[in-house]
Amino acid sequence: MTKVCVVRNDSLPQEQLRTEGIVAIGWDEKIGAEAIGRDYPEVKALLRQAHPDVTGRRIGNWSGQVWLFCTAMEEGDVVVAPVRGTGTVDLGVVSGPAYWDSDALVYGYRRPVEWVELGTRRTMLSEASQRGLKAQLTCYTHRSGDELREIVEARRGVDIGQVRALLSELVDGTRGAGVDPSPYEMVRDDDDPVRAVRELVGRPFATSTFVELNGMGKRSLSLEGLVVDRAKDVGIPSHVVERARDRLEFYGA
Repeated sequence: MTKVCVVRNDSLPQEQLRTEGIVAIGWDEKIGAEAIGRDYPEVKALLRQAHPDVTGRRIGNWSGQVWLFCTAMEEGDVVVAPVRGTGTVDLGVVSGPAYWDSDALVYGYRRPVEWVELGTRRTMLSEASQRGLKAQLTCYTHRSGDELREIVEARRGVDIGQVRALLSELVDGTRGAGVDPSPYEMVRDDDDPVRAVRELVGRPFATSTFVELNGMGKRSLSLEGLVVDRAKDVGIPSHVVERARDRLEFYGA
């Protein structure tokens, strides 16, 4: 199973990471590229030699993070990058091996990443996912990362144009049924309609648009109906599909 790794960055602008398709961590030039591809004992020995005055416990802490980033992370692993001061995270997939950028002014350790979703709000994630983001470490494995892994796997390769087209059909059908289509218009016109669909359907309460459509027996026009019927086409993970299905059953659709 792929790992879910949290990688914090407090020095480089997040826009740079997004544009260049990377994640990065620091440490120091004393060991630089020497840490790439080394196993944990070797990384620890390098750091101990470079920092003889640092306590063994701290060296162990540093070593685990450098080793994870430079060696243990693998192509296909999920990356969660908290965006400082925004309450959001960027989600991606490791797409290549670690390298040392000797020209970088800060955070010389780099990893190429395929960004899958940007600006995911923490508050829209489960409590377990949110708790796993609280550790004050630069790089670590998220121990309750199933939801985050599922989100990334569900939406990789999804055609955003097709998602908007499907949502436009819902908007037109809802308007034609004489029901307020504004919630569906907002989702369709969002910068990221896949994320917007997931967040709207994933909320614990139903929209008035959904309730009215189901009261008219027009399940096929509801966003929940779209999610259940075409989850793969709109990039929705199974836990949100189940919420949509439960809502449809509860309202008797």
